[in-house]
Amino acid sequence: MPERNVFTWNAIIQAHIKNQTLSQARSLFDAAPVKDSVTYNSMITGYANAPSLASQAFQLLREMQATHIPVDDFTLNIMLNLTARLSVVLYGKQLHSYMVKSGNDLNEFAASSLIDMYSKCGCLRDALQVFIASREINDLVARNAMIAACCREGEMEMACELFLRSTQVNDVVSWNTMISGYTRHGYLEKAMELFVQMREKGIQWNDVVSWNTMISGYVRHGYLEEALELFLQMREKGIEWNVRTLAGVLSACSSLKSQKHGKQIHAWVLKNGLNSNSYINSGIVEMYCKCDNTRYAELVIEATGAQSVFSLTPLIVAHSSQGNIIEARKLFDSLKEKNVVDWTALFSGYVKLQQCEAVFELYREFCVSETTVPDVPIFMNLLSACGILAALNHGKHIHSHILRIGIEIDKKLASSMVDMYAKCGERNYAENVFEQVHDIEEMKERLSSR
Repeated sequence: MPERNVFTWNAIIQAHIKNQTLSQARSLFDAAPVKDSVTYNSMITGYANAPSLASQAFQLLREMQATHIPVDDFTLNIMLNLTARLSVVLYGKQLHSYMVKSGNDLNEFAASSLIDMYSKCGCLRDALQVFIASREINDLVARNAMIAACCREGEMEMACELFLRSTQVNDVVSWNTMISGYTRHGYLEKAMELFVQMREKGIQWNDVVSWNTMISGYVRHGYLEEALELFLQMREKGIEWNVRTLAGVLSACSSLKSQKHGKQIHAWVLKNGLNSNSYINSGIVEMYCKCDNTRYAELVIEATGAQSVFSLTPLIVAHSSQGNIIEARKLFDSLKEKNVVDWTALFSGYVKLQQCEAVFELYREFCVSETTVPDVPIFMNLLSACGILAALNHGKHIHSHILRIGIEIDKKLASSMVDMYAKCGERNYAENVFEQVHDIEEMKERLSSR
């Protein structure tokens, strides 16, 4: 048996991290007689990719510094990405300070990582200072990171200035970043202008990311027919669709209730063997449900065995809205984990059928099994049930509970309260709720106009 050295220890630790058995990896890490940068970087990477163990990554970084193990660019990049994901700028500034002291702050990878970290922590000014300080590097990656930071914060004029400053060196990432920024903030015409320019300049016009960005932008802002038109153009021009393309266009079909296009996409998915993709299957199920074709949705689930919450939720919503509450309840009970959409669908289904006792029983189930606070739609359904039964005491108890847990009473929730009190014959209570909400809305309008 070969003698164990730092390389074999690192290989075994990395294998456990790859298999996500972090406790075994940590035991080996602690037992390793010699540790180098690779040993620490492997363990830090494992912790950084486990959201609940992120603090352990910072602890190991401090240990590296204390034991004088070299902290390299790989270590710093991992930690900056983790800081960006957590949006804890204090940690980011500490890392930046260390990088300045150790001379690791002005290489191309460091500059782009620092810009990304500061922008994702909401510190655009700090990101800009890093970019200005790193201009001598003249790195396209850092410039793209700065453009992305501006787009993220909605500073599209600044992003455009950076983009236009050196159009001859812009790569496909630069173009896609700008298109994404414009679509995210609703500047769809400007996004399309750049999209067309890409094709005219021959800058990888067949890049699927560019097409997907435009399609998802159109869907997000309600230009659904335009999204479908782009999707059809992709096929005409021989550009391969991918999972994101299909997700975007299935969303458009769902909103338009266009079963014709939805079936074409479903057929293409089957033809290309993508029917095992749970993400796509969920989109197909939702599309059929929105088109009021629950039978096809059920067949998709039966054929693929897709019993996840993502595929069953649209079916629960569809059955509840159509009054098939027994079927909706059966699917609901089959879920190991339920999301707020599942609960709300079932509440509204019972209310629609005026099965008010079932509404209250479901609320008791929710309180026992869920740790989260009910959201506004759940309370609206509870108030509707109280109104149907003219159950004033129940209604007052729910109103009191809403106030106690600090849920903001918006117009929709207030309307449900007014309706409940009116149906219970309590006109004074109904008027009081209406006047209170009206006064709050009036105050908000005054503050926003200042």
